[in-house]
Amino acid sequence: LNKAVTKIMLRAAGLPTTEHTLISSVDEIANPPFDYPVFIKAVAEGTGKSITPESKVNNGTELQERVKAMLTHFKQPVIVEPLLTGREVTVGIVGTGEWTQVVGVMNIGFTDKADSDFHSYFNKENCDEAAIYELAVDDYAQKCAILAVKAHKALGICDASRVDIRADGAGEPQIMEINSLPGLMPGHSDLILLGEMAGYSYGRIIEAIFESALMRYR
Repeated sequence: LNKAVTKIMLRAAGLPTTEHTLISSVDEIANPPFDYPVFIKAVAEGTGKSITPESKVNNGTELQERVKAMLTHFKQPVIVEPLLTGREVTVGIVGTGEWTQVVGVMNIGFTDKADSDFHSYFNKENCDEAAIYELAVDDYAQKCAILAVKAHKALGICDASRVDIRADGAGEPQIMEINSLPGLMPGHSDLILLGEMAGYSYGRIIEAIFESALMRYR
């Protein structure tokens, strides 16, 4: 769940992910080695808990103010990355190692009730009115699915994961982060929603997770 360590491991595996810098204390706050605007979030939170409209940072003054506030509130380092503005998808995965398979790929868009054009905590928790979810089956989705499986395997994740990917300015997919403990709430969690779109019932996803665990412990 440490996003900085994840990105280091992804790069070591030859997988696409943006540059990043990590800020652990107020004394370390400085302009990053890439252009503004940048994106900031807590290094080890899930469900977008640290992500708000203020996660998009336009200059050094905003960086100073917002990182200080996040360090105080979340009591953990802040990761700083280039802002990705392209198409966003999330890829559902079940299985382990050679038995890894893709459940589905889901486009993530936003309505006029969303608080930002990225998957913030508000947008995730109010997805019924703030988010637009659609099953993706085109070439870009297939490219993301291949990357997601490689990431799942490279990090040694077991049984299930959800991989968040967004395109950069050139339209190339960049792995943002991997949720190794994806939510399983019926009718709400992304893995369950995309699975249903792809023809996986809730019970079938749970069964696939158990099957993966049984293969490991047989």
